[in-house]
Amino acid sequence: MVKRAALIASGIRADGHREILGVQIGDSENYTTWEDMFKWLKGRGLSGVYFVISDDHCGITKAVDKYFQGATWQRCQVHLMRNLLGHSPTKVRGGVAAAAKLVLQSADMPEARRRLTEFIEQFDKSAPKAVACMEAGFEDAMAIMALPEKVPQKIAHHQHAGALERGN
Repeated sequence: MVKRAALIASGIRADGHREILGVQIGDSENYTTWEDMFKWLKGRGLSGVYFVISDDHCGITKAVDKYFQGATWQRCQVHLMRNLLGHSPTKVRGGVAAAAKLVLQSADMPEARRRLTEFIEQFDKSAPKAVACMEAGFEDAMAIMALPEKVPQKIAHHQHAGALERGN
């Protein structure tokens, strides 16, 4: 058995339907592997990408910058939540999850910042690593707030790398 990375790119079309754009197997989730994936997708005609959601691998963010100039990158909120819970003591995980959901599901940035402050104050002593993780990932996880209102908010919660296409 050999460990390999399965790279999956999915897209949300303008009509709101999600579809798999491509799958490739690579040695790891590094820049070169994502670069090959994005080059392949663009060669197949992928265009108009303006929003990408993924976990926080520097390889994918660097490749997004190269192949989809001007696209907004967002840290996947599901992955951030997993990280927060992994940094939380067992006895406060439920509270961390509930408070983090309030932050991530805020209606706008002022509300999100207010809820972030509440999160920090509530868990600063009992879950300091989770607080540090939330502070470090907050701006990247809330990138969706900068999109036009017509874009479905549910795309912020997709678990895997996704590309939002115009018109296709």
